[in-house]
Amino acid sequence: MQHVTLHFIRDLLVENSRKKRLEAQLYRFSKINIREDFHFPEHKHSNCEIIIPLSDKYECKLNGTILSAAPGELLMIQPGDLHEDFYHREGELIFIVLTLSDFSGRVWTGEIMKSNVSPTQRTRLIEKNSATSKILEVMLSLASGNPPGTIQVEKLAEAFFWEFISSIPQDFLSDAFKGIIGDSAFQNQISSFFMSKLKGQLDVNELAATLGMSKRALEYKFRESFNSSPVQTFTAYKMTVAEQMLRQGASVKAAAAELGFKDQFYFSTAFKRIKGVAPSRLSPNS
Repeated sequence: MQHVTLHFIRDLLVENSRKKRLEAQLYRFSKINIREDFHFPEHKHSNCEIIIPLSDKYECKLNGTILSAAPGELLMIQPGDLHEDFYHREGELIFIVLTLSDFSGRVWTGEIMKSNVSPTQRTRLIEKNSATSKILEVMLSLASGNPPGTIQVEKLAEAFFWEFISSIPQDFLSDAFKGIIGDSAFQNQISSFFMSKLKGQLDVNELAATLGMSKRALEYKFRESFNSSPVQTFTAYKMTVAEQMLRQGASVKAAAAELGFKDQFYFSTAFKRIKGVAPSRLSPNS
């Protein structure tokens, strides 16, 4: 699939949004077992790469600085970096390589984090039970499934990227990067939260607490950003995920169950109201 961006996030944005943002398109997702010690020479990156060690630590040289990441951490390589890998036998690594581009399709090759920020700040802890860890868990499950999972790994990879970006102190981000993404950090925090709650109901109070704002402020922000309430936005989000699942071959029953709908009729009614077409029209298995 060529378009691997979070289409369902776009569907939730108001048409007159004036904010520019970047799309993080998945170029490669891989899980690699290292069979022997190996040194990969210095090379310059044109994409963003996130490296996650699952067993044993990962070591590299980044822009002249020796770095390591332990299991439970991740390391981000940004466009323009000079990078040198030191692989160790029996290590297990995940690589998430993303191409960043704006709405016109222009590839972003600038800095994400400022060049004067220490390379050691590129390593981040993946908190247990966080949205980041949950997204990663689902990605691994779907990527290794046979047949592959119905919710695309590509969409999850972008949600993972933006969740990671939201964890970086704003002062560390380059001015150019902050300028082009506008307030998409809020939109992607919402998508990450929604993704972790796909099978359940939305607790608006929990969402407000997660974002550090009052319920009233949250509802105002949703009206401003999405032109709908948090609950309406969450339902629309689910229906867009459902549409992707149906187009990939999931049955209406399976899609409804995957998204937490116990009543298939209610799911079909909600889907048709929001998408304008019966879900059975989109699924070859219904």
